[in-house]
Amino acid sequence: MDFFEHQAQAKAASNRLLLLFLAFCVFIVLCVNAVIYVCLSGSNMYQFANAQISFSHFLQWQFSYAGFITSVVTLVVIGSGCVGRWLELRHGGNGMAVKLGARSLGFASDDETEQKLINVVEEMAIAAGVTSPGVYVLDHEHSINAFVVGYEFEDSALVVTHGLLQSMNRDELQAVVGHEFSHILHGDNRINIRLMILLGGIVWLSELGKMLMVDNRYRYGHQRPLFGGRHNQYQQSTGYNSLSGIKGKKDSGAFFIGLPLLIIGYVGIFFGRLIRTAISRKREYLADAASVQFTRNPEALASALNIIRTNSHQGFLRLPRAEGISHMCISSSQKSTWFATHPPLENRINSIDPTFILRFESREKKQQRNEQREQKKAQQTQTAQNIYQPDVTRLQNAGAEHLHDVIGTLSAANLAYAMSLHDEIPYEYRQALKDPELARIMLLYVLMDNEPLLRKAQQEWLLLQYPNATQFLQTLTLMSKGLPPRLALPLVELLIPLLKTLDSQQQQGLLEQVLVMAKWNGKLSLFDICLYSLLKYSFEDKQPNRSGHTIKKLDVVAYEVNIIVSSLVYNAGGSALEKQALHKRMMDVFVMPKQALIEASDIKAKQIYISLKKLKTLSPMLKRSLMDVCGDIVLHDGIVQGSEYETLKLMSLLLACPMPALPMNAKS
Repeated sequence: MDFFEHQAQAKAASNRLLLLFLAFCVFIVLCVNAVIYVCLSGSNMYQFANAQISFSHFLQWQFSYAGFITSVVTLVVIGSGCVGRWLELRHGGNGMAVKLGARSLGFASDDETEQKLINVVEEMAIAAGVTSPGVYVLDHEHSINAFVVGYEFEDSALVVTHGLLQSMNRDELQAVVGHEFSHILHGDNRINIRLMILLGGIVWLSELGKMLMVDNRYRYGHQRPLFGGRHNQYQQSTGYNSLSGIKGKKDSGAFFIGLPLLIIGYVGIFFGRLIRTAISRKREYLADAASVQFTRNPEALASALNIIRTNSHQGFLRLPRAEGISHMCISSSQKSTWFATHPPLENRINSIDPTFILRFESREKKQQRNEQREQKKAQQTQTAQNIYQPDVTRLQNAGAEHLHDVIGTLSAANLAYAMSLHDEIPYEYRQALKDPELARIMLLYVLMDNEPLLRKAQQEWLLLQYPNATQFLQTLTLMSKGLPPRLALPLVELLIPLLKTLDSQQQQGLLEQVLVMAKWNGKLSLFDICLYSLLKYSFEDKQPNRSGHTIKKLDVVAYEVNIIVSSLVYNAGGSALEKQALHKRMMDVFVMPKQALIEASDIKAKQIYISLKKLKTLSPMLKRSLMDVCGDIVLHDGIVQGSEYETLKLMSLLLACPMPALPMNAKS
């Protein structure tokens, strides 16, 4: 199953979840209406218990004014719960992490273990071709757990507990991060957030029932048994009994409404958690498989899960909302129940390596570990291939037939290359990953021209723009004549999260400076346009596409598709006739009205930006066709230049179809 099939599956699961929730709402409305109808049919306890309910009369009442008002109030209560939970989660992954009490590690740390985690996350982000998520630590949690929160790639945050950070080595950390990146790449985050929002609506109904019951019990300032009990002197003298909330013999409607509401709410929560459990368990197995696929190190993930299994705290969190986020974690955040969101750790470890637990328990001395690892290496590799079948073996082939075969995937080669790139970043460049001011300079430095005279003029202009950073600029100038091409794009991906912390005025100023630098030679390349678009989109104060609106017909975006295809055709070069033929061949792939090659002078940077932004909402399978065509254009002559690869990679990131880091030769 490729990236786009995973995305389509996640979107379908999300839509099914929404339909189930609507069905629950109808069921709950009918139940609440039945409760209100029964309560209105009798004024005291005797009448309540012996009310003769006519189904036909209930249906008539259902469509009466009272029934309508009851239905509306019930839907408003459920909707208020959903809206309230959405308001809590609307700030994206970083906002959620802060609300949970996590501490941001920023972009660098003096602590060795924290910096190790930052490095692993950055390497995985480079390999996956996405911007690095925010990294957070729950300092007061000594259990071993981790999770990702956020709606999309751009606003995701990775949260780990202090216990996990202190208990795992680099390989185990890499396996855990690989597991969490699988959730990011495969769209699991959106399902998780929707589960939290929809369950929030049902929880509010049960909370309303609980409040009515509590109000009934404490109306006179005296706590009493919920279901009767011996009358005390106060009750005997005032006529107050255990089934009455008012003085005298009249029954309290609040109790008899609150109790059924509480029961109905918990029934809804029961089924909601049942759905959450079914979805979460399946996707945990898929994420484990993906982690092994990414790292090619099944022993590391098995060891990480075993550390959680054998830890006294396991993955149990003390957070107030531990139960609500359990389905997001790498292991269950609470003790196992019928609604356990994760399969037993033993089962997960056995699915990765059936021999691991036995070997762990029989291991007597630490020095024997290397010998055992060598003996089991071939067996572990074969085990991983047998478990994960086509998804792993397909990526082991020498090449892929289509671009969609590699989008949203990671292989050991991608990760190894990303690690080498990360290690290759000089210390002076790394300084820019700690300071927003230096990050701005580093981004502009990436855009410098290689032609000596133009480069000198650009350096002088940069010194005028940032007079306080003269020493940093001089250091960059003395280090090399230019930034190694293979490091440019990974640096941009690592710089963007830091640049997003700038205020809006600084961000706008940086965008203007990027345009100045890009237009220095009088030309605006497609790479420059895509880079500018990525920055602009990252800086926008946007709300993610929570409505779930998806474009399912290419006819609606025929012009936008043509803009992108025409831009790539011109970027590929060749004679006018070759461009016309290439454009026609590529456009014939799409089932939509035929489009002619747009003149280069008619393609504006703003049109490309708007087109990419609109095409981002294509359905996964249509997006797969578009990305295959983009890849075919770049590969049409059998040669991929470095600039073509970087442009395609930026474009794929703008379309939320991240390409992994692919090795570039010296020529590129």
